[in-house]
Amino acid sequence: MSKLSLKSLQAFVAVADTGSFGAAAILLNTTQPNISNRLATLETQLGLSLFARGIGKTSLTAKGRELLPLARDTLKQSDAFLLAADAPEVLNGVLRLGVSEVVAHSWLRSFMQAFALELPSVRVELTVDLSRQLLDRMQAGELDLCFQTESRPLPGLGFIELDRHDFTWVVAADTPPAVQRLPLIKALAQSSLFLPAKGTQPYIEFETFTRRFDVEAGGLVPSSNLSVALSLVRDGLGLGLLPWCMVEADVAVGRLVTLEHDWVPEPLLSSARFSEARRPIAVEQALETAQSVAS
Repeated sequence: MSKLSLKSLQAFVAVADTGSFGAAAILLNTTQPNISNRLATLETQLGLSLFARGIGKTSLTAKGRELLPLARDTLKQSDAFLLAADAPEVLNGVLRLGVSEVVAHSWLRSFMQAFALELPSVRVELTVDLSRQLLDRMQAGELDLCFQTESRPLPGLGFIELDRHDFTWVVAADTPPAVQRLPLIKALAQSSLFLPAKGTQPYIEFETFTRRFDVEAGGLVPSSNLSVALSLVRDGLGLGLLPWCMVEADVAVGRLVTLEHDWVPEPLLSSARFSEARRPIAVEQALETAQSVAS
């Protein structure tokens, strides 16, 4: 029997993870015929079928399910060998990374710079989305790792705490001083309020606060895009209840001013979520890098 090819094992794992030959080809930056040829060669060498092929569907056979963890381990050991040999530039591939908007505005740049130094030949495919959407894609096998702000436990996904993000009240710097000095309850009754989307931890805490103190909030504008909310606050369209990491630069240059109200939501926890069954070297290194730059 000829020696098994690492590329054939990569094709096997990629098809298993993505569910199709076409998606595996995109993931490995090659063509679908190449994926088909590599798998056909591997199955011929092994003398068995790894996948049951149907119309529009590719699923693992019983033997394929048995061999998949071993294939992952083999690829991981190969990558570990390259790192131990101080040859990270030889280790290539793709890291499908999802991040929430808060992470994108805080330490993502530092992470990307540090990760590129550690694994310069690994290409990062970046997705910025709501945390709940990122977790759905993690569970569907469409992402390798995500840095996000939901803490609910999910089967099969690991959890590592990374950072906490404080919230603050802000308005445009040219807001009349009399408005800036309004107590929170009066300010909420008279102004539009831009805050995180419904269903998020800060929004739920805000609803609890308004019910507890019977606060009449005027124009609530919950947003899944906090960058847009920030832009509207800059334009003087209302109050903002936003993460400090997003407004810090505007406050520093005088575009926004902070308001010293006595209630804010609890800090927002950002964490890493990853498949406990699939932790290749690139994910291990990304976790280590994230813990270093986020702390």
